Amino acid sequence: MSILSLTGFSLLYVGVVLFINGIWLLDKLTKKEIIFIDLFVGLISFMIASRLIFCADATTDTIKAGTFTFLFSCTYLWVAFNQYMECDGRGLGWFCLFVAITAVPITVTTIGSADSILGWWFAFCWSMWTMLWFVYFLNLVYQKSTNQAIGRFTVFVAISTAWLPGFLIVSGYLK
Repeated sequence: MSILSLTGFSLLYVGVVLFINGIWLLDKLTKKEIIFIDLFVGLISFMIASRLIFCADATTDTIKAGTFTFLFSCTYLWVAFNQYMECDGRGLGWFCLFVAITAVPITVTTIGSADSILGWWFAFCWSMWTMLWFVYFLNLVYQKSTNQAIGRFTVFVAISTAWLPGFLIVSGYLK
């Protein structure tokens, strides 16, 4: 199975979880209702990252892809944990800052190496994910109630950076 196929599979479900989390931030769902999808996608992305890193045929590229996928996995598992344990989210907020900082050089590198539509799309995706993790940091650590704007941004990011490219990759439209 190729890195791109696993990426498409992962992105499709990242789109689902971001969309549902965005809807939750828009006060359309209760916090208990997002536990399942965050846990489900967190575990799926954990398995994908593990496969990419620890398989017998691992390469530098698969290890890099798996490492970055773990950033998503940990985020969704932590969201599920926070909702289940009714935590205030500040620990997750600080993790989001760490991820946002980590995502900046990933974004720059992705922009620098973009040489196709898919490459430029991933550059756009990483820039959006960097901003989203940073916005979550601000919201969770400083406990400011801006859920409506963050919810709308999350839904936009879900569709444009995860669901759509994931669907197109899995369907064979993007190669």
